[in-house]
Amino acid sequence: MRHLPSLTLVAVLGLSACSSSSSPKDAAQTPAPTTSTGGTAGSSMSIKGFAYTDLTVAPGTTITVNNLDSAEHTVTSDTKGAFDASSVEQGTPATFTAPTTPGKYTFHCSYHPSMHGTLTVS
Repeated sequence: MRHLPSLTLVAVLGLSACSSSSSPKDAAQTPAPTTSTGGTAGSSMSIKGFAYTDLTVAPGTTITVNNLDSAEHTVTSDTKGAFDASSVEQGTPATFTAPTTPGKYTFHCSYHPSMHGTLTVS
């Protein structure tokens, strides 16, 4: 009977080791990272060092603008009315919709005249 407690301990340790592993079901519940491929699903642009990242998107794409500078900026199309993210503050993303007509659209910051970028819609 002295072997019974030892066997019980081995069985408990063996079961606890099995229960700590993840199952395929757990892995299936973890969402996979997503990558935007353009289209209307969305894309993003950054502002850093008083400069824009140029971007190519499909017509009608929703674009999220992330401002990494401490100053407020705008993303204002040089073509009046094409698009305008009029207030992009640090830490508060703004969105706008790309034009539906393919082409190259230049834009600027209304607050900082030296800031320019290009949005390509194709």
